[in-house]
Amino acid sequence: MRQVTITLGLALSLLGCAGTGGQVRLTTVENQTCCWLSYSVVDVVADPTSGTPINKANGQPFVWAAGFTAWRVSGETEVRDAAGKVVLRTGGRYWTSPTMPDWAIGEVKTCPFCELGGGPL
Repeated sequence: MRQVTITLGLALSLLGCAGTGGQVRLTTVENQTCCWLSYSVVDVVADPTSGTPINKANGQPFVWAAGFTAWRVSGETEVRDAAGKVVLRTGGRYWTSPTMPDWAIGEVKTCPFCELGGGPL
């Protein structure tokens, strides 16, 4: 049983590496201060052509604070913070908080059970 578990773990690791594609372009804004005492809960999908994360409700791409990057991974797009930590994967629901002064996304958290919409904290 242990050998099966190890083999399965290795196979999944290799599959994850094999699924990593190229970098996806994000619109970013420099010199932002995080964050307003406001938030929005959104469903995020990947644009079928570019892979850019977009708002499922209106088809608009998100604007991000400088330092965020995005990469294609196994058919979806992952957004990573400046430290390289994955903070968003398309196909999910997220709580986002905007920056000042340009309302770019400055903070993002998974929120699968949140109701869509937004408001003050």
